[in-house]
Parts: sequence; structure tokens; C-alpha cells
Amino acid sequence: MKNEKDYLDKHFFDKVNKSDYVGVEIEMPIVNLTYPHKVDMKIIQKLFLFFLSDDFETSSYDNENNIIAIKNTKNGDTISLEYSVNTLEFSLNKELSIYRLKDKFFNYYDKTNTFLKIYNYKLHDGGINPYYRKIDRECLNQNRYRAIERLLNNKYNKLLSQFCAYCCSIQTHVNVSVDNLVNVMNMFTRIEDKKSKIFGNSYMDEVNLKNSRSYIWGKCNFGPLNNGKNRIYKDLNDLKNDYLNRNLFYVERNGKYLLFNEKQRLSKYLDNKEIDATDEKLKPVKVKPNINDLDNFRSYKSVELTRYGTLEIRTDCTQKINNIFKVVAFNVGVSKKSSEILKYLREHKSISNKKLFEYAIKGLKERNKDEEELMAV
Repeated sequence: MKNEKDYLDKHFFDKVNKSDYVGVEIEMPIVNLTYPHKVDMKIIQKLFLFFLSDDFETSSYDNENNIIAIKNTKNGDTISLEYSVNTLEFSLNKELSIYRLKDKFFNYYDKTNTFLKIYNYKLHDGGINPYYRKIDRECLNQNRYRAIERLLNNKYNKLLSQFCAYCCSIQTHVNVSVDNLVNVMNMFTRIEDKKSKIFGNSYMDEVNLKNSRSYIWGKCNFGPLNNGKNRIYKDLNDLKNDYLNRNLFYVERNGKYLLFNEKQRLSKYLDNKEIDATDEKLKPVKVKPNINDLDNFRSYKSVELTRYGTLEIRTDCTQKINNIFKVVAFNVGVSKKSSEILKYLREHKSISNKKLFEYAIKGLKERNKDEEELMAV
């Protein structure tokens, strides 16, 4: 790889491949129903050990040797803590059928809640932890999360700086062709505001919005280049240039994360001879850039291309339990009808909820897996 563009092509764009596979990540707040509503890491360790006796193995620890992620040895699914002890994430490996994803999720969900009930804990089906004012918002004691915590620190607004500890979402992964990649991304951008109203499930008094989590993400220190709503792209080159215009915030050296004093534009990163940064103890250090530093590139736009070649739809709040796979099915369905939806929007300027659902159902019917029935929930 000669430059940043080569890196993005190899690790992102060259992996794009059309298929019927679907994946999903479901974040859910863990709530302690007993005052003072703080989640005990010891109980989460017992939960993970409970799963380790059932086709799971440990895949990640924190700096205190606590288990923070386990992986299913048979199907590749992962159950993990996300950013803090307050959020459990179910990362379900790709399947050809949404029903298969649903079956796996409810198997894990039911087992988790059955176990947590012993301690008067439960998983909450919403985009905001209902006890967000009372929980311990400190990130996990793990080096990458510590770097993110420093990056997101907002001395003027504590609510914003610690939002990752209480905001939860559903991220649907679909596989599209390279030729249709820009179309699908643009379609999701055009319907994002509509979707936010349909599937908003993260109200907070401080923000007073049905989809507070999107507002909070949009205001955070990742900044508008790496965060928020995508712009409309002209073509594939325009999309690639948009990625090159995004920022790198930190690098890793010998397991330690070094946070740049000033965020670095990807397109110019390798032009630097040295970059000023700070280590985990806030000690000044110099970073000499290399191409492998781009392994630490993270972007959080509403729709993202991932290192797996999937298109990740990131805008959806964690839903009420019976609605979780309705939103997944909706995303899969409309992604199949992106060209038709964009054509409709060119002719009509806006689109109704009913019309969007019609397109979603048509797209699901094309998959011929009876998944349109998920839209009727």
C-alpha cells in the first residue's frame, strides 16, 4: 500500500460484495432495579461464566482481568460489554435469514434475563438507559476505551462527554454491490429524518427529542466529518474522497493508545513527519506516522462502510423488544429498493411512512424468505 487511498480500497471498498447475508449488533442497557442502580462488574462476570458453559469462549479481558467479551465457537456470535459495564451488546454473525438472527438473539436474550433476574437486574429495551443520571458512567478499564473516553471528554457538558455509557442502538449490516453502494447510502440519508420519527426510542428530558441519541452523537467531540448524517454522494469517487476527508484521532503503540493533540485528516496523515500526542498518563509524546496507524481509523456516520465490506446502518435506537427485528427487516427491505425510493423522492420531494413500508415489504418479498411478515409486528 502506497498511500491512504490504497489503504481504504484494500480494507474497505475492495471487500464490498453483494449477497443476501444480514448481520446485526444490538446494544441493550443493563439496569439494576435496586437502588442506587449501579451495575456490579462481579455480577456481569458471573453472567459471562454462565455462557462459557454453553459453546462460548472468552475473547477479551479488561486491564483488571475481567471478561468483557465472549464468542460463540460454533457460529461466531459475540456477547460483550460495550464501552462501560452498563451496556451489553449482542453481535450476531451474518445469516441468510433474518429469522435465524431473531432466533439466535432471543435465545441469548432470554438466557441473559433469566440469569440477571436472580440479582434484580434486567436488560432494557430502549435507546437510553432509564437510570442514566444515576449509573456509573466510567468506561471499561481497557486501553482503547480509555482513549475514547479522553477523546470524548467535554468539560462543558458532562452529559455529552459520557453518553457512550447510556446510549444504545441497533446496527444493521447489509451486503450490496459496489455499483449500488452509493445509491443505497444516499437512499438511507434521504429517509433518515423520516426513520428517526418512525423508530425513535430514546427520549431524554434534557434533549426533549424522541431520538435523543442521534442528537447527542451529532454534538459529540468526534466532529461532523466522522459523525452525524452522511451527505449525498455523486458517485463512488466522491464517497472515497469523503472517507479521505475524515479524521484519525489516536494511534496504538505497544498496546498503548496515544491521543493526538489535534485530529489528523486521513488524506494528509502520511505527509507528517511527527505529530504531537499524549499518552494515557497525559505525558507529551511524538508520533511518527506509518500506514498501519490507519488500523485505528474509526468513523461513526449514520451509514458506514465496514472493514467486512458490509454497509452498516447506525441510526436506529434500540427498539422495544417486539420491534427489534421489525427495524432490521425494514432496513433490509428498503436497501433492496433503493433506486425506486430515490426515483420516488426525485418526483415527490417527500415520502410517507406508508409508502416507505410498502417499499420495505416489496424488498423483503424479493428475498423470498417470508421476512415481510416481520413488518406486521
